[in-house]
Amino acid sequence: MAAFNVNIGNKMVMQSAVKNSTPGRRNSHFHELADESCGCLGKSKNSKKKSSERQRIKQFSIWFEEKDAARQKTYAQRRFDREAKREKRKERVRCLRKLLIPTAFCWLVGFVLIMGSTVQSLGEGTIFWNLRDKFHIIGPVVLGTGLVLLLITEGCISNHQMKIRKLESIILTPEVNIVVNGNENTPVNNVKNPGQKTLNTISGKLPKLQKVKSADKSTETTPFLLEDEEQAVIPKTYAFSQNIESTRPTVHIPVLKHPSEINNEDYKLPLATTAHLLESVIRVSQRYHSMYFTSKSKALGFVLKKVKPLSDDRAIDLGTRLLGEIIVYGISAELLLYEYNRQTMNDQIKEEHIKFQIAILADKIKAYQRITEKLIKQMFELEDKNRTLARKLKIDFLFENV
Repeated sequence: MAAFNVNIGNKMVMQSAVKNSTPGRRNSHFHELADESCGCLGKSKNSKKKSSERQRIKQFSIWFEEKDAARQKTYAQRRFDREAKREKRKERVRCLRKLLIPTAFCWLVGFVLIMGSTVQSLGEGTIFWNLRDKFHIIGPVVLGTGLVLLLITEGCISNHQMKIRKLESIILTPEVNIVVNGNENTPVNNVKNPGQKTLNTISGKLPKLQKVKSADKSTETTPFLLEDEEQAVIPKTYAFSQNIESTRPTVHIPVLKHPSEINNEDYKLPLATTAHLLESVIRVSQRYHSMYFTSKSKALGFVLKKVKPLSDDRAIDLGTRLLGEIIVYGISAELLLYEYNRQTMNDQIKEEHIKFQIAILADKIKAYQRITEKLIKQMFELEDKNRTLARKLKIDFLFENV
C-alpha cells in the first residue's frame, strides 16, 4: 500500500513538472519511473531544478511511508480494542450461563411442589400434601420465576453472542500482483488486514486526492487523502498495472463485506428446530402481520389492497415474540384458572362446612327439644302428684275435725 501511494505521488510530481516544462514536450513526452526519479530529469537544462524535484520526490516517499506506518499502528490498536471487547463479552456470556443453575433449581423445586401438593399418591403423608393449600400457590410462582429467569438469560446470551459475531474481523491473506512494464512480479503475500471501513474504490474508483498546488508557488505540496477516505481498503485481490501506455492502475475487487456491514442474515443464530417448523413459524408470522395491519387500517377508516410481507429474519423475530407472548399469556391464564378453581373449591369447602355446622346445631336443637319435652312432662307429673297430696291432706283434716 505504501509503494502504491508513493507511485501515485511520483506521478503527480511528474505531472506538475510537465506543466512547468517546455510546451512542446507536454503532449509528446511521457514521464517514466526509473527508481526514484523520472527519466526526463536528465534532459533538464537546470541542474538546480532537477535536484529540487528529486528532493520533492524523496519528501513524497517519506511522507507516504510515515502516513502508512501511522495508519497501520492505528488499525492495529483498533484490532486490539476489538479483541479486548470480544474477550470481555465472552466473559460476560460465561457469567450469564451460570444463571442457568438457579433457573434449573427453580424449575425442579416448582415441579416437586406442584406434584407433591397435587397428586395424592405421591405427596400423601408428606408436608407437601399436608400444606397443599399453600404449596398450590408457591409451586407455580417458583416455576414461573424459573421460566422468566430462563427467558432473560437466553435473551442476554443471544444478544452478546450476536455482538461478538459482529466484532469478529475477516482476516484474509490477499494476493497482490504488480505488473510493471509488462513484466509480472512475484505475488506479494502476508499483507495485513487493517480491518476497517472500505474506501470508495468499488467499480475501479481510486481514492480522490486533493489538487496539487502549482510548482512555482510551492515546492513542498503533498497530496492528502480526504478524512472520509483515510480508512484502508479491506484486503482483496488486486492487480496493479503500471505500463508506459497507462498511468492509471486497474483494480479488481471481489465482493466482500466488512464486519461493520454484516447484517443478521449473514450470521444467524443456530435454531434448534427443523426446516418445516421454521417455515411454519414464518408462515404464521406473515399471517399475523397481514391480519394486524388489515384490522388496523379498517379501524382507521381505510382499506389496504395488499400488505407488504416481512423478510424472513423479521418474520422469525416476530414469531419468537409471539411465542414468548403466548407462553407468558398461557402461564398467566393458567395461574388465573388455578386461582379461580382454588377459590371455587374453597367456597365449596366453606359451604359444606357451614352445612355441617348447621346440621350439628339442628341435631343439638332436636336433642334440647326432647330434653325440654321430658322436663315439661316431669313438671306435669309433679303437679299431678301435688294435687293428689293436697286432696289427701284435706280429707285427713276433715276427719280429724269431725
